[in-house]
Amino acid sequence: MLNKEDLIALWLHRWFAFSNRWKRLIDVDGWRDHTVAEAMKLEDGLQGQSPNELREKTRRMHRHMESRFRNEDLQPYLEDNFRQLAEVVSLPMESVPVLRLMIFLQAEPVITEALNLLHSRMTQQIASLIARATDRDEMKVLHWIGHKGTFERSGLFYSHAKVRGMPPQFFWDEACLNLIEEPTPPGKIFRDIATQRSGTELTFRDYEHLGDSLGDLRRYLRKALQQRKTGVNIALYGPPGTGKTELSRVLARDLKAQLFEVATSDPDGDPVPVEERFHRIRFAARMLSGRNFLLVDEAEDIFPEGSAFLPNTGPTVGHKAWLHEVLASNPIPVLWIANTTEGIDSAAARRFDMALSLPVPPERQRRKILRKICRNRVSQSFVAEIAKHPKVAPAVIAKCSQVAAEAARVDEAKRAYEERIVRLVNQTLAIQGHGEIPWGEETEEPKSALPPLYDPAFVHCPFDLEKLAGRIRRRRVARLCLYGPPGTGKTSYIQWIAETAGLPVHLHKASDLLDKYLGKTEQRIAAAFKEAQAEDAILLFDEVDSFLRNRQTAVRSWEVTQVNELLKQMEEFDGIFAAATNLWEDLDEAALRRFDAKLFFGYLLPDQAVKLLGKYCLFHGLESPAEDELAKVAKCGALTPGDYATVLRNAALFPLKGPSDFVERLLAETKHKKDAVTKAPLGFHAA
Repeated sequence: MLNKEDLIALWLHRWFAFSNRWKRLIDVDGWRDHTVAEAMKLEDGLQGQSPNELREKTRRMHRHMESRFRNEDLQPYLEDNFRQLAEVVSLPMESVPVLRLMIFLQAEPVITEALNLLHSRMTQQIASLIARATDRDEMKVLHWIGHKGTFERSGLFYSHAKVRGMPPQFFWDEACLNLIEEPTPPGKIFRDIATQRSGTELTFRDYEHLGDSLGDLRRYLRKALQQRKTGVNIALYGPPGTGKTELSRVLARDLKAQLFEVATSDPDGDPVPVEERFHRIRFAARMLSGRNFLLVDEAEDIFPEGSAFLPNTGPTVGHKAWLHEVLASNPIPVLWIANTTEGIDSAAARRFDMALSLPVPPERQRRKILRKICRNRVSQSFVAEIAKHPKVAPAVIAKCSQVAAEAARVDEAKRAYEERIVRLVNQTLAIQGHGEIPWGEETEEPKSALPPLYDPAFVHCPFDLEKLAGRIRRRRVARLCLYGPPGTGKTSYIQWIAETAGLPVHLHKASDLLDKYLGKTEQRIAAAFKEAQAEDAILLFDEVDSFLRNRQTAVRSWEVTQVNELLKQMEEFDGIFAAATNLWEDLDEAALRRFDAKLFFGYLLPDQAVKLLGKYCLFHGLESPAEDELAKVAKCGALTPGDYATVLRNAALFPLKGPSDFVERLLAETKHKKDAVTKAPLGFHAA
C-alpha cells in the first residue's frame, strides 16, 4: 500500500522524467540535491559513478514506482481526506489529485526544493508539472490553481496579493500537516476553527431598547434563511459588554438556526494571526449551509488598514479585495461583532446589509437584566443602585456575579455577596479607566451621589434654585451652564434635581471625553448625548471649559471642531443638559448664548455659612458653636458647601474635638484658595 513518501517519490520522478530533465538532478559529482534524491528513494551517489549510471538508476526507480502505483492502492486516508475536502467545498472530483499535490507542496519542503531545481516557481510552470504528475489536462490544472481560480474561490486557498504569478496557498498550515499525516475529515478541521455556540437565558425583551431596528433585523434574517440568500452581512457594534454576542444567540434561537463562532485562538491557545483568521472565516462560511449563522467576534481586527473598523490595524491593504469578496459572496449570514466602527470607509460599509448599534442598555433595561442575572441572591435596592451606573455593562455584572457566587462562603449573608460583587465590578471599572461605584460602609444601602446634608438653601445663587428645579422637572428640557468657584455645589445641584425627579445622571468629566486622536473627542461627545437621550437621563459635563473654549483664540482646528460638535449636540438634544465650570472667562461667547440659563454659584453668604455650621455640628454630635465661632465663619467670605463636606470626611481620620475645631478646619480650607471674595456675575444670566 502506497504511503505519503511513495507519493512524493512518484511525483518527483515524473517531473524529472518529463522532457528528460535529469541534468537538473545529476551532475558530474553526483546528485545536485541529496535531499531531493533521498525523497526519490535513490541511493547517495557513490564516488566513481558516472552521470549515465546515476541516470539509469533513476530510470529504474521511476519504472518501479510507476508499477507500484498501477498495482497498489494508496493508504485510505490519503484518498479520503482530500476527496471529502473537495466534496464539502464543491470542487470537481477530477481535481482531487491536484488538490492533494497542492497541499503536499505546502507541507513538504522537499517538493519546493525539487521545483527550485527545475526552475519552476510561477503558477503556469507549476501547473504544467502538476498536470504531468497527476495525469490531468494542463489547462484544467491552470484553471483550478490559477489566480481567482476554482481552488481559490472554494475558500481553501488564497493568492498573495503582492506576489503575482505564484500559486495559491492553503489557508491553514497546520491543517496541511494533518491532512497528509493522518485521517483528517473536514469536520475535524472545522471544529478546530469554529465552535458551535449554545443558547442564552436572554430574550428579545432584554433588547427592547433597540426599538424597531431589532424587528427589522429579525424579519430580514428570517427571509435570508428561507431564500438561502448569499452575501448577507450584519454588523453588531457597541461598547464591550453590551450584549452583542448574546443577541446573536437570541437571534439564532428565534430563527431555529445554529450559530458557529470562528475561533480567535488555535487549539494550543495561541492567538490566530489576523491573515489566517480571515481565511478561516472564508473556509467556515463555505463549510456551512442551511440554517446556520457564522459569528465573527473582534471583527475590527480583520478589516484592512485604512478601510477598517479601526485605522492602522489589521491586514495589509492587499486584503481589501479578499474582504469585499467574502462580504459579497458568503453563502450563509455572517454576524460581525465589533466594539467600534471608527475608521470604516464607504466601500466596506456599503457591503453590510444592516449595522445595528448596541449601546449600554438604559437604566430600566439594566434593572431587568440584573434581576435575571442575579436572581434572588441580591436585594432590590442593590439592583436599583447598580443599574444607575451606565458604565456597568450587563456582561460585567454577569461575570462578577458568577465569580462572587463561586467565591462565596457557606451560609453567607446577602449583604456580603453584594459587597463582593461591588468589589469585583470596581476592579473591572478600574481596568477600563472608569470611576468606582460608591458604596456605603456603614449602611445597608449604597451611598447617594449627593454630599451629606445637601440642601439648595445652602447654595449661594442669585436665583431660587428650588423653583428653578421645579420648572426643569416639569419641562424635562433645559440647557444650563453652572459656573463659579470649586465646591460651591454646581454638580450637586444637578444631582439633586435628578434624585428628586427620579432621573438618572450621566456625569462626564473632561478626562472621560478628551482624547489624543483627531476626531475622537467629538465622537465621544456625540456618544454621550446619544446615551443620555436613550436613557432619558440628565447629561452633565463637568470641567466643560476643557472643550468649550473661545473659538476666537483657537490655534488648532480641533479646538474649533470640539466646540462645534458640542453646540450641534446641544441643539439636537431633547432633554436636560448641564455644563459646569470653574473658568467662566474661558468659555466661548457664542456657545454661552445657547444656554437657557447661566447660573452663578458663589461662596456662601454669612447667614448661610453660619446656619450650615450649626447643621453639621448637630449631624456630627457636637455642641452648638459659640458666638465668637459663628462670627469667624460669618466673616470668612470664602466658604463653600464643599468645605464642610471635606471637614466631615477628614473627621473620619482625625476626630473633631469640638465646634471650635470644626471652625478652625473650615478656615484652614480657605487658605488654599486663590481668591477670598465673591465674584459677582456679569450680564444676563437666566432666560
